[in-house]
Amino acid sequence: MSGQKIQAVAYIRVSLVDQNEARQVEGITLTNARGTYARATELDGAQVVEARRRIVVDGVSHARVARDLGISRPTLYSALRGVGRYASTGVENTA
Repeated sequence: MSGQKIQAVAYIRVSLVDQNEARQVEGITLTNARGTYARATELDGAQVVEARRRIVVDGVSHARVARDLGISRPTLYSALRGVGRYASTGVENTA
């Protein structure tokens, strides 16, 4: 291939990538507006309170509580700290 053909193919490829990125951003914006883009939390407020009680009062390990709830330990830690998806669940971080 000549240099001009390679440049033309590269230009077309970059243009297609730019168009795809623009469509993706538009789609994410639309789904955010509908509230369907973010994943739901795996625990509700009552489950977080119960998990905290089991850990603090009963002395159950974080790993055991996470296993019983069917979630990962990092998810449990996030819920207990009230960060990430659990920042707006209304559960006060008392631990």
